[in-house]
Amino acid sequence: AILGDTASQLMSNTVADSLPKIQTKLYLLRAPRGIMNDDPLYSNARVIELGDRLASLVVVNLNDVNHYTIMLGEKGAAQVAAFIRELFAEKAMKKLA
Repeated sequence: AILGDTASQLMSNTVADSLPKIQTKLYLLRAPRGIMNDDPLYSNARVIELGDRLASLVVVNLNDVNHYTIMLGEKGAAQVAAFIRELFAEKAMKKLA
């Protein structure tokens, strides 16, 4: 699975070519630090470039997490879960209105 994911992400344009076709908001939950607590995986310049290409991109910068702890650490998982809860609550309220 890792090799397949790596191939689709790094050796082809499958993901990049597919994103503009999505007809709803795209949320990028972004860690401020990279894998080894170094530069983030997606630099500010890369995020700006993505935003220019994808009008529906919504960037959410999370706090005090890195590439792994954004999902696997307690702080990151709590922030991601809170974002998802808020997003679903917002969508539910729109349906009720």
